[in-house]
Amino acid sequence: MLTVWMARAVVMLNLAHMRENMLRGRNVMDIPGKTALVTGANRGLGRHLAQQLRDRGAKVYAGARNPQSVDLEGVTPIALDITDPTSVATAADAAGDVSILINNAGISTGTSLLTGDLANIRLEFDTSFFGTLSVIRAFAPQLGAHEGSAVLSCTQTRKGRWTNCSRRFSKPTGDSTDGTRSPRSRRT
Repeated sequence: MLTVWMARAVVMLNLAHMRENMLRGRNVMDIPGKTALVTGANRGLGRHLAQQLRDRGAKVYAGARNPQSVDLEGVTPIALDITDPTSVATAADAAGDVSILINNAGISTGTSLLTGDLANIRLEFDTSFFGTLSVIRAFAPQLGAHEGSAVLSCTQTRKGRWTNCSRRFSKPTGDSTDGTRSPRSRRT
């Protein structure tokens, strides 16, 4: 179980990394005035990330299956079940102008992939992979409309360690091979 001190440690490490980048003159994302959506924002790491974005001047949509469970002041709770395509589409329509997307919602059944119940394995994949993918796809038009948009997807490994994969989006420049993003946003 992720504790608040672990979440703060993750955020503090990221802030230290951002500070180092600023000191070296590297491009650092501007958060004030941006609009962010955090999935799974009703507790744990998601709640802490929503709070940090709010404190840094972003307008924050706090996504949760039960929006009444979001107890942060200054954020906009939004109903979002990432495994439900209708819920995802409704949230994308309601949130409007998102340029920072943090996929934090997840589940861990503890089921073995080799011997576990397939229903539990499907639930984990539907949430952690397909749910996250559906949120990214639903918000991609909004993200692509902003220069310097960002997506951060948080996943929990078997041993409770957190990993992340981030990607920055930018407006199409017309010279990308698929016409959806500039070449500098692709991984090599």
